[in-house]
Amino acid sequence: MDYIASEYDGRVASLQQRLQQLRDEMEQASLDFFEATEQFLQAWYEERARMDVASQPAKARELGKTGLKRVKKKVRTLQKQVSRLVDEQLDRDLFWTHRRSEEELCNGLSSRRYNTYSDEGAVELKEPVIRLASRLGSVLAESGLLHFGTTWVRRGTTISLGVSPTWSAEMRTTLSRYADLNAELLQRARELVEARRQRAQAEILHLWDEV
Repeated sequence: MDYIASEYDGRVASLQQRLQQLRDEMEQASLDFFEATEQFLQAWYEERARMDVASQPAKARELGKTGLKRVKKKVRTLQKQVSRLVDEQLDRDLFWTHRRSEEELCNGLSSRRYNTYSDEGAVELKEPVIRLASRLGSVLAESGLLHFGTTWVRRGTTISLGVSPTWSAEMRTTLSRYADLNAELLQRARELVEARRQRAQAEILHLWDEV
């Protein structure tokens, strides 16, 4: 169609292409975050278990080598399950902006939702990481190796960490990369909506001028 709005077609096409590139880059960044979280948890489960066992020397001696070996085996099993657990908790569309529709990108999603303000990581993903770390609690509680207080808390039948674990540098780095891409994604989405609006307006004005 020969109308002045055609000048917007290139702009719209360019923005659509950039949005897709951003979505692809952000998907990879999210996958990198999953991997970093898996590596972190595998090490954290081991380190935290050692700390909790050491904090309960009387109970550890009571368990003896046989009992402690059973506990360590359960910790190893948990470590082997970490990839599945991370996918269950983190691989959810609601956590990731790049999986939202263009309409959703322009309706209230914040460019700061992945900002990291401390070693505990971004608020957006703090709770699912706590839930993942908390899986160790039930393993240790079965053998009486948990002291409930600030670090570990019991809510009904649920055992969870009362504080967020300190994220690894790799977790913070990968999510920081995602956060930077997220800011551009939201900006480009708004620009695309505006370009489409201008194109539609130009089409109507073209029709007006023809009649």
